[in-house]
Amino acid sequence: MGGVGGGRPQGALAAISDEVVDELVVHGPPEACREHVGRYMENGVSIPAIMIVPVVDMAEAVRGLARS
Repeated sequence: MGGVGGGRPQGALAAISDEVVDELVVHGPPEACREHVGRYMENGVSIPAIMIVPVVDMAEAVRGLARS
């Protein structure tokens, strides 16, 4: 099997730096995520497509990301 990290999840995780993750993924507390998505919108993104990874209660995450 090929791919990043030889097709092994642990190898892929080791091959991707924290800096790359920070550039590609919005993560952190809801306030920081709202701010980050807001910057995308200020720079021309009109409809952000958000995928919530269920590491917390999904309803709580959606409420936390809602614009006030």
